[in-house]
Amino acid sequence: MNQEIREKKSLGTMARRKKIIEQTCNFIIQDGIENIHMRDFAKHCNVATATLYNYFGSRDGLISAALQVELDLLPPMLDCAMLPSEKLTQRIKQAVADVVDNMEFTRSVISLYFSFKQSEKNLETPGTIIHNYFVADTREIVLQIKSLGDIANWVEVDEFTDDIVSQLFFIIGKFVKGYIGKDQLEFRLLHAVATSFIGISIGETKAKFEIMIQQQRITK
Repeated sequence: MNQEIREKKSLGTMARRKKIIEQTCNFIIQDGIENIHMRDFAKHCNVATATLYNYFGSRDGLISAALQVELDLLPPMLDCAMLPSEKLTQRIKQAVADVVDNMEFTRSVISLYFSFKQSEKNLETPGTIIHNYFVADTREIVLQIKSLGDIANWVEVDEFTDDIVSQLFFIIGKFVKGYIGKDQLEFRLLHAVATSFIGISIGETKAKFEIMIQQQRITK
Protein backbone atom coordinates (compact mmCIF):
# COMPACT_ATOMS: atom_id res chain seq x y z
CA MET A 1 0.00 0.00 0.00
CA ASN A 2 2.78 2.44 0.95
CA GLN A 3 4.59 1.62 -2.30
CA GLU A 4 1.42 2.35 -4.27
CA ILE A 5 0.98 5.70 -2.51
CA ARG A 6 4.60 6.64 -3.21
CA GLU A 7 4.20 5.73 -6.90
CA LYS A 8 1.05 7.84 -7.18
CA LYS A 9 2.80 10.79 -5.54
CA SER A 10 5.76 10.36 -7.87
CA LEU A 11 3.51 10.32 -10.94
CA GLY A 12 1.67 13.34 -9.60
CA THR A 13 4.94 15.23 -9.12
CA MET A 14 6.09 14.36 -12.64
CA ALA A 15 2.80 15.51 -14.14
CA ARG A 16 2.88 18.76 -12.16
CA ARG A 17 6.49 19.40 -13.16
CA LYS A 18 5.65 18.76 -16.82
CA LYS A 19 2.73 21.19 -16.65
CA ILE A 20 4.93 23.88 -15.07
CA ILE A 21 7.52 23.44 -17.83
CA GLU A 22 4.84 23.74 -20.53
CA GLN A 23 3.42 26.89 -18.92
CA THR A 24 6.93 28.34 -18.60
CA CYS A 25 7.58 27.68 -22.30
CA ASN A 26 4.39 29.54 -23.22
CA PHE A 27 5.29 32.41 -20.89
CA ILE A 28 8.78 32.80 -22.40
CA ILE A 29 7.45 32.63 -25.95
CA GLN A 30 4.85 35.32 -25.22
CA ASP A 31 6.74 37.65 -22.89
CA GLY A 32 10.44 36.80 -23.11
CA ILE A 33 12.68 36.60 -20.05
CA GLU A 34 13.93 40.15 -19.57
CA ASN A 35 13.27 41.29 -15.99
CA ILE A 36 11.24 38.13 -15.32
CA HIS A 37 11.76 36.65 -11.86
CA MET A 38 10.80 33.36 -10.24
CA ARG A 39 7.78 34.98 -8.64
CA ASP A 40 6.57 35.98 -12.13
CA PHE A 41 6.91 32.41 -13.37
CA ALA A 42 5.18 31.17 -10.22
CA LYS A 43 2.26 33.54 -10.74
CA HIS A 44 1.89 32.50 -14.37
CA CYS A 45 2.03 28.79 -13.43
CA ASN A 46 -0.32 29.32 -10.46
CA VAL A 47 2.07 27.73 -7.97
CA ALA A 48 4.09 28.92 -5.01
CA THR A 49 7.54 30.31 -5.71
CA ALA A 50 8.94 27.75 -3.27
CA THR A 51 7.48 24.99 -5.45
CA LEU A 52 9.53 26.18 -8.42
CA TYR A 53 12.71 26.23 -6.34
CA ASN A 54 11.88 22.76 -5.02
CA TYR A 55 11.41 21.32 -8.51
CA PHE A 56 14.08 23.21 -10.46
CA GLY A 57 16.53 24.67 -7.94
CA SER A 58 16.84 28.10 -9.54
CA ARG A 59 15.55 30.43 -12.25
CA ASP A 60 18.22 29.07 -14.61
CA GLY A 61 17.12 25.52 -13.80
CA LEU A 62 13.51 26.30 -14.71
CA ILE A 63 14.47 28.11 -17.93
CA SER A 64 16.86 25.30 -18.87
CA ALA A 65 14.10 22.72 -18.49
CA ALA A 66 11.77 24.82 -20.66
CA LEU A 67 14.45 25.34 -23.31
CA GLN A 68 15.19 21.63 -23.47
CA VAL A 69 11.53 20.94 -24.21
CA GLU A 70 11.52 23.52 -27.02
CA LEU A 71 14.75 22.15 -28.51
CA ASP A 72 13.38 18.62 -28.41
CA LEU A 73 10.48 19.81 -30.58
CA LEU A 74 12.84 20.89 -33.37
CA PRO A 75 12.91 18.56 -36.40
CA PRO A 76 15.65 15.91 -36.34
CA MET A 77 18.68 16.00 -38.59
CA LEU A 78 17.60 15.86 -42.21
CA ASP A 79 17.74 12.85 -44.53
CA CYS A 80 21.17 11.21 -44.43
CA ALA A 81 21.07 10.97 -48.23
CA MET A 82 21.20 14.75 -48.55
CA LEU A 83 24.49 16.46 -49.29
CA PRO A 84 26.09 18.58 -46.53
CA SER A 85 25.35 21.80 -48.45
CA GLU A 86 21.71 20.78 -48.85
CA LYS A 87 21.37 19.99 -45.13
CA LEU A 88 22.82 23.34 -44.12
CA THR A 89 20.61 25.21 -46.56
CA GLN A 90 17.48 23.53 -45.23
CA ARG A 91 18.55 24.00 -41.62
CA ILE A 92 19.14 27.72 -42.07
CA LYS A 93 15.92 28.27 -44.02
CA GLN A 94 14.00 26.61 -41.19
CA ALA A 95 15.91 28.60 -38.57
CA VAL A 96 15.09 31.88 -40.32
CA ALA A 97 11.40 30.98 -40.45
CA ASP A 98 11.41 30.14 -36.73
CA VAL A 99 13.30 33.33 -35.83
CA VAL A 100 10.97 35.60 -37.80
CA ASP A 101 7.79 33.89 -36.57
CA ASN A 102 8.80 33.93 -32.88
CA MET A 103 10.60 37.20 -32.29
CA GLU A 104 10.00 37.42 -28.54
CA PHE A 105 11.26 33.90 -28.01
CA THR A 106 14.22 34.63 -30.29
CA ARG A 107 15.15 37.67 -28.20
CA SER A 108 15.08 35.47 -25.11
CA VAL A 109 17.25 32.81 -26.75
CA ILE A 110 19.80 35.41 -27.91
CA SER A 111 19.92 36.97 -24.46
CA LEU A 112 20.48 33.58 -22.85
CA TYR A 113 23.01 32.55 -25.48
CA PHE A 114 25.22 35.55 -24.94
CA SER A 115 25.21 34.92 -21.21
CA PHE A 116 27.01 31.67 -22.10
CA LYS A 117 30.61 31.41 -20.87
CA GLN A 118 33.18 28.96 -22.24
CA SER A 119 34.03 27.98 -18.67
CA GLU A 120 30.42 26.77 -18.26
CA LYS A 121 30.57 24.55 -21.35
CA ASN A 122 29.85 21.36 -19.40
CA LEU A 123 27.23 22.85 -17.07
CA GLU A 124 23.45 22.73 -17.60
CA THR A 125 22.88 26.48 -17.88
CA PRO A 126 20.40 27.96 -20.40
CA GLY A 127 23.22 29.35 -22.54
CA THR A 128 25.16 26.09 -22.67
CA ILE A 129 22.05 24.05 -23.49
CA ILE A 130 21.40 26.29 -26.51
CA HIS A 131 25.04 26.34 -27.61
CA ASN A 132 25.70 22.64 -27.18
CA TYR A 133 22.49 21.63 -28.99
CA PHE A 134 23.40 23.55 -32.14
CA VAL A 135 27.05 22.53 -31.93
CA ALA A 136 25.99 18.86 -31.93
CA ASP A 137 23.66 19.50 -34.86
CA THR A 138 26.38 21.21 -36.91
CA ARG A 139 29.00 18.66 -35.89
CA GLU A 140 27.02 15.88 -37.58
CA ILE A 141 27.29 17.72 -40.89
CA VAL A 142 31.02 18.28 -40.46
CA LEU A 143 31.50 14.59 -39.66
CA GLN A 144 29.56 13.70 -42.80
CA ILE A 145 32.00 15.80 -44.85
CA LYS A 146 34.87 14.02 -43.11
CA SER A 147 33.36 10.61 -43.91
CA LEU A 148 33.24 11.62 -47.58
CA GLY A 149 36.96 12.35 -47.45
CA ASP A 150 36.25 15.97 -48.34
CA ILE A 151 37.65 17.77 -45.30
CA ALA A 152 41.09 19.34 -45.03
CA ASN A 153 43.40 17.30 -42.77
CA TRP A 154 44.20 20.30 -40.54
CA VAL A 155 40.58 20.86 -39.44
CA GLU A 156 39.76 20.54 -35.73
CA VAL A 157 36.10 19.47 -35.83
CA ASP A 158 35.10 20.53 -32.32
CA GLU A 159 36.71 23.97 -32.57
CA PHE A 160 35.25 24.59 -36.03
CA THR A 161 31.68 23.68 -35.06
CA ASP A 162 31.95 25.75 -31.89
CA ASP A 163 33.06 28.80 -33.89
CA ILE A 164 30.39 28.35 -36.60
CA VAL A 165 27.57 28.29 -34.06
CA SER A 166 28.92 31.38 -32.31
CA GLN A 167 29.13 33.19 -35.66
CA LEU A 168 25.54 32.32 -36.60
CA PHE A 169 24.17 33.47 -33.25
CA PHE A 170 26.08 36.73 -33.60
CA ILE A 171 24.37 37.36 -36.96
CA ILE A 172 20.95 36.53 -35.52
CA GLY A 173 21.73 38.86 -32.62
CA LYS A 174 22.40 41.69 -35.09
CA PHE A 175 19.04 40.94 -36.72
CA VAL A 176 17.23 41.05 -33.38
CA LYS A 177 18.80 44.45 -32.65
CA GLY A 178 17.72 45.77 -36.05
CA TYR A 179 21.13 45.96 -37.73
CA ILE A 180 20.14 43.38 -40.35
CA GLY A 181 16.81 43.44 -42.19
CA LYS A 182 14.46 40.48 -42.39
CA ASP A 183 15.05 40.26 -46.14
CA GLN A 184 18.81 39.95 -45.56
CA LEU A 185 18.89 37.45 -42.69
CA GLU A 186 18.76 34.25 -44.74
CA PHE A 187 21.42 35.45 -47.18
CA ARG A 188 23.77 36.58 -44.41
CA LEU A 189 23.49 33.26 -42.55
CA LEU A 190 23.89 31.12 -45.66
CA HIS A 191 26.81 33.22 -46.89
CA ALA A 192 28.59 32.98 -43.54
CA VAL A 193 28.13 29.21 -43.35
CA ALA A 194 29.05 28.50 -46.97
CA THR A 195 32.17 30.68 -46.79
CA SER A 196 33.36 28.92 -43.64
CA PHE A 197 32.69 25.45 -45.04
CA ILE A 198 34.48 26.29 -48.30
CA GLY A 199 37.52 27.05 -46.14
CA ILE A 200 37.62 23.56 -44.61
CA SER A 201 36.32 21.48 -47.52
CA ILE A 202 37.97 19.95 -50.55
CA GLY A 203 36.76 18.13 -53.66
CA GLU A 204 33.08 17.80 -54.57
CA THR A 205 31.83 19.11 -51.23
CA LYS A 206 33.79 22.35 -51.63
CA ALA A 207 32.40 22.74 -55.15
CA LYS A 208 28.84 22.33 -53.83
CA PHE A 209 29.36 25.04 -51.23
CA GLU A 210 30.76 27.36 -53.92
CA ILE A 211 27.63 26.75 -56.01
CA MET A 212 25.55 27.43 -52.88
CA ILE A 213 27.10 30.91 -52.58
CA GLN A 214 26.65 31.64 -56.27
CA GLN A 215 22.97 30.70 -56.09
CA GLN A 216 22.46 32.93 -53.07
CA ARG A 217 24.03 35.90 -54.85
CA ILE A 218 21.70 35.39 -57.83
CA THR A 219 18.59 35.28 -55.63
CA LYS A 220 19.74 38.04 -53.27
